[in-house]
Amino acid sequence: MIDSYEFGKMKIMGEEYHFDLFIIDTEIEPWNRKERHNICLKDLEDISKKCEVLIIGTGDEGCVDVDKEVKKYCKKKKIDLKVDRTVIAVEIFNDLVHTGKRICGAFHLTC
Repeated sequence: MIDSYEFGKMKIMGEEYHFDLFIIDTEIEPWNRKERHNICLKDLEDISKKCEVLIIGTGDEGCVDVDKEVKKYCKKKKIDLKVDRTVIAVEIFNDLVHTGKRICGAFHLTC
């Protein structure tokens, strides 16, 4: 569960994070993308192998684009892809985290 999100900061289980991150089950990892405002398949190759639902937060204002190849890959692998501004993506993540599905999140915390 994500406790809160605001520009540049996410709080998860009482711990604050000030960098882009992946959430895979209970693991929280830094997310270092190849390009600043674009998400390519290489940015997600580790996370996408572990999930049924992939939620991508595209930043406070939604400035980060998701490459077409990511969408094609998710469709091919039957991964339910949900992309929205980070504040909405956090809500989606929290709504789905208790469904029993393998939920993964990739969140950009600024822009």
